[in-house]
Amino acid sequence: MTEQKSNAVEIVKKYSNGSIDDNFNSKKKRGSRKTTKVLDNKNNTTFPSSEVEVEKERMDYRVKRKSIDNDESVEERKRALQFRKLKEILMQNVGKGTNISFYRYTKDLIKRYLANPYNYQNEVREVSRYLYRTNTVYKKIINSYATLPLYRYSLMQKYDLTKEPDYLKLVKEFQRVAQRLHNIDIDKEFQNMMVMLIRDGIFCGYVYDNKNDGAWIMPLDTRYIKIRGKNENGQWIVVFDLSYFAQGTNSIFVEPDPTGQNGLWAACFVEGWKKYRDDPQMNRWMILPDDKIICAIANTNDESIFPMPFYTGIFEPLMDLKDYEQLASDRAQLENYALLIGKIPLIKDSDRVDDFAVSIELVQEMQSLIDAALPELVGSGYSPLEYDVITFDHSNTTENVDMVSQSISNVFTQAGAEELIVAGSKSSTNTVALKYKILNDTSTCFMWLGRLESSFNYYIKRNMSEHISFEFHQETWFNESDYIQKFKDAGTLGATTGLDYMTALGYTPYSALCKLQMEGVMGVRKLMQPFQNSYSTSYKPNGDIDDNGTSKAGGVYTPEDVGGRPLKDEIDISEKGEEARAEGRVEGM
Repeated sequence: MTEQKSNAVEIVKKYSNGSIDDNFNSKKKRGSRKTTKVLDNKNNTTFPSSEVEVEKERMDYRVKRKSIDNDESVEERKRALQFRKLKEILMQNVGKGTNISFYRYTKDLIKRYLANPYNYQNEVREVSRYLYRTNTVYKKIINSYATLPLYRYSLMQKYDLTKEPDYLKLVKEFQRVAQRLHNIDIDKEFQNMMVMLIRDGIFCGYVYDNKNDGAWIMPLDTRYIKIRGKNENGQWIVVFDLSYFAQGTNSIFVEPDPTGQNGLWAACFVEGWKKYRDDPQMNRWMILPDDKIICAIANTNDESIFPMPFYTGIFEPLMDLKDYEQLASDRAQLENYALLIGKIPLIKDSDRVDDFAVSIELVQEMQSLIDAALPELVGSGYSPLEYDVITFDHSNTTENVDMVSQSISNVFTQAGAEELIVAGSKSSTNTVALKYKILNDTSTCFMWLGRLESSFNYYIKRNMSEHISFEFHQETWFNESDYIQKFKDAGTLGATTGLDYMTALGYTPYSALCKLQMEGVMGVRKLMQPFQNSYSTSYKPNGDIDDNGTSKAGGVYTPEDVGGRPLKDEIDISEKGEEARAEGRVEGM
């Protein structure tokens, strides 16, 4: 009985840790000895007593496993299909025509908006969007900050240093998070967020995450969001105005489609819309789930009640620049204009002041012929005076051109942006001043990026892992080489990690680890043997060398033994070189 129970326990172990095929093969090796059925009182499970029953159990297991795999495969395909549908979320009803028009803003109107920003915060943001679409200088300033970082990032695994770590658990957790982040287009998503953050003064986006297929962040319309406060983790609490779905055809985002499925937006919006329809007055504002949004404001916290575009201070200079450009254009057109005046001849020695030698009808007929032949920028007329050509003085002088250039420089000065980099101006020639100006712009840029990073870290904490920290490298297009060199130098002292170095080079943490591991498995490094040269070898003589090429330490000298640069031919060395070689000095080699 004891032997039978031992065999049953062995079968249990094999069922739980190995495959059925392995269990069956191992059973065959032990023989086909019959055993009685043993009941495990703890799990109430009956174990097979013969090889036939083991084979039957094996077949049953295969059928069940195949069914489970098929179910999992179907669920996986459903998830992938659902995520593809999420990526096709409509931002507008493409079945209807879209008419976009811009309000023509004036300086007086902008001044009125800025004088009362709380009541006109949406209007101020619309001015910012209008300038971003129509003013190249404003767009270049914002894009220069949004495209400055390289958006390369590293990950850190957090664990209790006072306890013995479970390395397998740590590796699995790190790999899972790194793989999910690898599937997200980080640089594209954060670059878009940076543009909207600077332009609107606030960014709030809802994260759609399919775990295995990546994630993307859908920006919410800033006209329908408000900051309510902060949670216990210092992240913004945001409320959304559900009347957004009552505007136009926006209800298609949350209403069931023809097949009966709920709207494509997240379930929280669908549920909020249902409550809003029941009581629009009481259920107008919905608190967005803080673990599903990325939110940051561009300015300091005292403006969190009504976040404003960061560059509101240059709205008026930008409008002045537009006026100056229009004046310069009008003047340039006026310079090319000419006016021809024809004189109607008078009868000589006549006492009448209007005694013309030709009739007015003939003059008018000739004038119509002349007008038909003149180019667009040349006008004509007739008069009792002499023919003459009237031209306009060239107003497109250096002084007038400088007026427009000075206006552009004034915009950059008030914005604190570097005109040389953004607009290609040659006004800045001091390289030291330019270097520190770039550093100042970099610090401002990473202030905004740090706020988005903080919100994204909170999302990772709530949805992926509490033990993984996400951090952007403070690496830009201007300091890329120096930044990488810093990690390389620190690595020689053991003061950095290889993962930091590789992610600074442009790899994601997941791709860096995959490449390193695969190279080790395939032996790529062993195949990459450099040629022997003076860079990979050094001269290390074992002592003085005699005329026969034998050192005093013994053995015959060869270049492979001592390394370094190959010996020159005797005809290529000088007399001093021959003496140095005879004495065994390096200089003679």
